[in-house]
Amino acid sequence: MVRRIKRRHKSKRLDAQYYMRIGREEQVNTMLREAKMFIADFDVFVSNLTNEEILKYAKMIKPLIQRYSK
Repeated sequence: MVRRIKRRHKSKRLDAQYYMRIGREEQVNTMLREAKMFIADFDVFVSNLTNEEILKYAKMIKPLIQRYSK
């Protein structure tokens, strides 16, 4: 569900950011509501991670952090 919403609104977010016009307020409000739901869902996901899962994800992102922190 989260991935679907993210994909669906990627271009809409860019449009809203750069080309916000009068009359698009409802569209922007919908996107903001969905963004809030995404954040809430992500918070629940992170809160329910086990220590084993945290270590697994940390191992996966460590190379990315090292690569982009140079």
